Amino acid sequence: MKHAGLRKRFIAFAIDILIVSLFVSIISSGYNSSKIDNLNKELNDVMSSYINEEISNSEYVDRVSSIGYDMSKANMVSNTLYVVICVGYFVLFQYLNNGASIGKKIMGIRIVSKDNSSANIFKLFIHSGVIYEIIPIVFCLILLYITKGFNYLILSGLINFSCFLFMIISLFMIKNRKDKLALNDIMSGCIVIESK
Repeated sequence: MKHAGLRKRFIAFAIDILIVSLFVSIISSGYNSSKIDNLNKELNDVMSSYINEEISNSEYVDRVSSIGYDMSKANMVSNTLYVVICVGYFVLFQYLNNGASIGKKIMGIRIVSKDNSSANIFKLFIHSGVIYEIIPIVFCLILLYITKGFNYLILSGLINFSCFLFMIISLFMIKNRKDKLALNDIMSGCIVIESK
């Protein structure tokens, strides 16, 4: 049982994210696009006003926070769709395919439990939850209902920054640990192994 290295895992990750992103963009294309375009235009106008010193710092922060919150609300359907597709692809599809997504199959790797048995659905959810941003997006969607404006942007920014740190630490761990385990491997009780 050979543990999969960083290169294979990264390429499989990139392939899988591309597949999921294409699927989400095809399904959600056109949904709220005019609203998002208007919000982007409004954001550009606010930035121009700030650069030209037509508005104060506090007015700039208030308006950008409000626009950012409105953009997140406008993207709520596509973010929810992303979560549903990710759970279907990274949890159910991998469970039914012996721990391998399409990217993992191409790279000749798969996820198994530490004892080399098939990983169950719960382990696959924990393994995929942060690394594919399923759990952070769910938390941000919940935040849309309990916070607004600047508070939402700060809290969602902290969640996204934590996810980014998680990814960096995991990459460092895969590269430098003998057993090539990442944080999500340790949390889920899974390992990623070579299947070829």
